[in-house]
Amino acid sequence: MKRAFILGLFLLTSSALWAQIPTSYYFPPNTRLNAQITSPEKFFGFQVGDWHLRPDQIDAYFQLLVKESPRLKVETIGQTVEMRPLILATVSSPENMKNLESIKAAHRKLTEPLAGKPASLGAMPLVVWMGYSVHGNEPSGANASVLVAYYLAAAEGEEIESILKNTVILLDPHINPDGIARFAHWANIHKGEVINPDANHAEHQEPWLSGRFNHYWFDLNRDWMPVQQKESKARVAKFHEWMPNILTDHHEMGTNATFFFQPGVPSRTNPLTPKINQTLTEKIAAFHAKALDGIGSLYYTKEGFDDFYYGKGSTFPDIHGCVGILFEQASARGHAQESSNGTVTFPFTIRNQVTTSLSTLRAGVALRTELLQYQQNAFATAYEEALRDATKGYLISAGGDRARLFHFQEILAAHGIEFKSLKKDLAQSGLVFKKEESLYLPLVQRETKLLQAMFQEQTSFTDSLFYDISAWSMARAFGFQFAPLKQAPEVEAVPTTSFPKGEMPSATGSIYAFAFEWKHYYAPKALYRLMKSGIRAYVAREPFSTGERQRFAQGTIVIPLGNQSLSQETIKRRLAEIAEQDAITVVPLTTGLNLEGPALGSEKFLPLEMPKILLITGAGVSPTDAGDVWHLLDSRMNMAVTLSEGRRIRAMNLNRYNILLMTGGTYSELDAESVKKIRDWVEAGGTMIALESAADWAIEKGLSSAVIKKLKSDTVKPGNVPFRDVANYEGAKVLAGSIFEVGLDLTNPLAFGYEEPRQFLFRTTRTFLEKPKQTAMPAFTYAQKPLQSGYMHPEQMPLASGAATGIVTARRNGSVVVFPENLCFRAFWLGTNKILMNAIFFSALLRESRGGGGENDNH
Repeated sequence: MKRAFILGLFLLTSSALWAQIPTSYYFPPNTRLNAQITSPEKFFGFQVGDWHLRPDQIDAYFQLLVKESPRLKVETIGQTVEMRPLILATVSSPENMKNLESIKAAHRKLTEPLAGKPASLGAMPLVVWMGYSVHGNEPSGANASVLVAYYLAAAEGEEIESILKNTVILLDPHINPDGIARFAHWANIHKGEVINPDANHAEHQEPWLSGRFNHYWFDLNRDWMPVQQKESKARVAKFHEWMPNILTDHHEMGTNATFFFQPGVPSRTNPLTPKINQTLTEKIAAFHAKALDGIGSLYYTKEGFDDFYYGKGSTFPDIHGCVGILFEQASARGHAQESSNGTVTFPFTIRNQVTTSLSTLRAGVALRTELLQYQQNAFATAYEEALRDATKGYLISAGGDRARLFHFQEILAAHGIEFKSLKKDLAQSGLVFKKEESLYLPLVQRETKLLQAMFQEQTSFTDSLFYDISAWSMARAFGFQFAPLKQAPEVEAVPTTSFPKGEMPSATGSIYAFAFEWKHYYAPKALYRLMKSGIRAYVAREPFSTGERQRFAQGTIVIPLGNQSLSQETIKRRLAEIAEQDAITVVPLTTGLNLEGPALGSEKFLPLEMPKILLITGAGVSPTDAGDVWHLLDSRMNMAVTLSEGRRIRAMNLNRYNILLMTGGTYSELDAESVKKIRDWVEAGGTMIALESAADWAIEKGLSSAVIKKLKSDTVKPGNVPFRDVANYEGAKVLAGSIFEVGLDLTNPLAFGYEEPRQFLFRTTRTFLEKPKQTAMPAFTYAQKPLQSGYMHPEQMPLASGAATGIVTARRNGSVVVFPENLCFRAFWLGTNKILMNAIFFSALLRESRGGGGENDNH
């Protein structure tokens, strides 16, 4: 055992010595391999672990195995933004491979409570999903997948025959190909003939955009429930197609750690997860422990990690009668790196991932009947509980914003969640839900537990530490009107789930102008496309009513036909196209004289400037926070965004831009000269928008005059906390991700497009702002008891109560807007996207609303 451990950690000093690691190093003792199956070493020309494999190399090897082995098939289930294929390999005995569709159908019957007689478990194979390297710079998983596939295709003997007979194995070799490709390139180009384990060596120091993320800098391990990214959509569709019994999620962690496998911290399991799930996880863990004992690898369990947020790869399965298992391997972050446990080599990290992949399969065979029965019981029990539940379903409405409702329908459809339309308008909880604008989601359905999880709201927890966010209510995320119902309403099938088409009604007589309201989700996209076409547009500062007796809210966009550079027919044609494509309603106006409110020629209609946006990236910036904003603007709104690292600010011509966006981060690369340049640019007329911790930075540098709220004192003195509890005491003060209620001043340009004064913000920072010392009400004011869902340390509650956000500081001709919140969190928080759009498009109104011309005159 000791010898094996030393071999695993032994520092190899040349590529020649490295290549001497035999294939047998990775597999159990006395493994027999079919010589007719090409080994990875022979195929690549080097041993796995010698170089970091690219996704295309992995794909090529899997395709070879298909040709050589009847045990395996490969399908392409999707494609990344960077056009890399997402492959999934299915492995089982040749007999099972011939009957996959019937096996899949029989297995899915386990999850159908109304399928009639319970499915016979008999000789039904277990379905095991193995997912590798969702974080691209955690490469041991993706590289291990090649060896696991080789073992399953080539191994001989009773054990492998039993595994193949009793399981259908789904191998997802690279969940995040774009990130893996990025990291493999970096590690390989810095590898020398002499392997250098120094942590300061370039190989171990990735550039700012590490391989962890996908193309849009998203953490795909947080996207299983929201399914916003292309990779997630493909993977989740296949998950629901198969409904596996075990799902493994192979990760890496800090170099100085060892190896972790679940269960995690028991008190941090989501209450919707059945207790038997954790019991089965422990039973499976015994197989991992035995396998790792056999090769002398250090490990731990029941510490550090949790099973609370259902958007994670190891937790999402737990609500589907499946057992999700997280593996975390201490990372070499290259080919070898020094650690407190000795030198961690890349082959050693791969070996642990292969070992626990195989121990998972042994556990699956041994616990096959228990795991199948658990899944069958989980869905049957959940269905019975739903029948008894006082809540019969959930009612949601996006008002007249059909696009926002459609995007939520996409999530529901991705998970097979049933939804219906109302037969007639329904008054509920003081709200009116119009039948054409609402959806009803019955609780009694197959995915009842996932549906409950989506609308889950709680503020009381048995444990105050969270590995990820503590709240994610979809009703709040999408900004819906929402009501749980005690009695099912009259419903009918939803007519269509396709993207809604907008419209531009024809008008009688001559047309003077066109208008569309800002409440539509894609109104900013439509406006940007119009301005990009060279069409001038105006925004209404106040409500108005036209000669057609139609009332328009403040924030309405008006396009006059006169004094435009394009012909009237061209403008009409372009407007009709954009209205249909962006799900907005464009209304023709026959006169500029309004019955109520200002005339169209009034100063109350402000000409708009096309946004030219610079988003600061690079060292000191959170990639996921910046990625949230980039994805919203680029992918959803189709707006051009210049991405530039902060270190380049000093040399840039900032006058090319009128909007500067900063998200979460420390902005360590922005020195005093850069700060001065930004200040001068703002004062000359630019708008700086600082989100999350960038708000702290803007305040610290004196760019914003907002004031951060401070606690008077801690109620518990640090000196009174036992040493062993200090970390937990401080950790409980972290705001992991919670939802807060705010009141809106609907007349403020930052609130244009909203019709309800009560909205919900998501935040992960502890910075709360004082109300400005002025007579005007701030755009957003936190409620006196604002925590709607999630955890917040009791000592910090006074910070949130009555706080303000969206503070605008006028600086001569420009302005600085600060939001300590994330307004587009993980692409599914659509409800507050419009706030960011308002800050971008209506910056001139923001300056004027603070008196204009003066510096810091909002305080």
